[in-house]
Amino acid sequence: MKRRNFTSLSLVAIAIICLTWPAQALAASATLGFETQALDLDTGTITEQFPDLLNGTEGADVLIGYHADRIPHAVLMPVGEGVTLAVMSNTSYDSVTAADVVGLSFSAGVIDQPLEASDTVVVKTDAGATFKLGNVFEDEAGVTFNYEQLQ
Repeated sequence: MKRRNFTSLSLVAIAIICLTWPAQALAASATLGFETQALDLDTGTITEQFPDLLNGTEGADVLIGYHADRIPHAVLMPVGEGVTLAVMSNTSYDSVTAADVVGLSFSAGVIDQPLEASDTVVVKTDAGATFKLGNVFEDEAGVTFNYEQLQ
């Protein structure tokens, strides 16, 4: 009897984990060096860049710029043709959903605003997908952040 109850409880626990897992499994993280690496959000591929040259950025969507005159230094920059950004200041990464994308104002240019832990950036890629980036941590070498596809 005890074994059957344990088995039943185990199956219920597994079912609960499986039902909640898909939303969490889609999130990824990346670490990009300042102005030396670019990320293709659609594939998760990080490419190396030469300073001051955007060589080999085919398919890349974003890179982290360095603004020396302020802290935090990180500025998210669109790389590819057709990539656009919208910054959601003081909006937690976990709270942003696909419904929040409607009504955002996107820009193809650099938004000269520091990338802070309390902000979320929504990126429309050159392939047409929409991602959110957030939970930013900056150190002297670059920035680590989470990203997840919304649409």
